[in-house]
Amino acid sequence: MRRLFWNIYAWPITLLLLVSYLPNFNRSGTLLFFHILDFFVTMPAIVALHLHIWDKKALVASFWKPYVFIFYAWDLSFNILIEPVLSGKKFDPISFIVPLILLPFYIALFRYAFRQWNGNENSN
Repeated sequence: MRRLFWNIYAWPITLLLLVSYLPNFNRSGTLLFFHILDFFVTMPAIVALHLHIWDKKALVASFWKPYVFIFYAWDLSFNILIEPVLSGKKFDPISFIVPLILLPFYIALFRYAFRQWNGNENSN
């Protein structure tokens, strides 16, 4: 039942995140660079969300533990500070609502990074 609820959340969020990148690749210059960087910083988090759901271990804890904090810092600073400044958009209060929608995503990433694996997680 846990996997069902996580999948109901994870697949729409995954599709929303992936589709949100499409218009950004039409940009140029510095903004394009930061959107490409954002894509590559976010992809491991999306993978970790799905690995968390299916209890599959990938890579080592020494990668995931620092990554989770780097991802949090990057995601919040990019979406609230960097992207609006580079694009010249005015501050949009919805920027504070998006992290609330992504809160389960952030929690799953944290749980995955600090999970204690028992050795038989890939045998499911």
